[in-house]
Amino acid sequence: MASILSGRNTEAQLISLYRKLEPGKFSPSDHNDIVRALEKQLRDRFPRAANRVFWGKKIKTS
Repeated sequence: MASILSGRNTEAQLISLYRKLEPGKFSPSDHNDIVRALEKQLRDRFPRAANRVFWGKKIKTS
């Protein structure tokens, strides 16, 4: 998680991490936290890629 938030990953690395993320490997809350972190990094740094991956929809943050 820290490596995601560090801001050192490339667009391709972030997308690859998102696509390889398996829900069964983590608890549901951890999985959601990781997805949110990936989405935030993509939206902040690579908005066009984020729209391709997430279809312009934002994940609810509560």
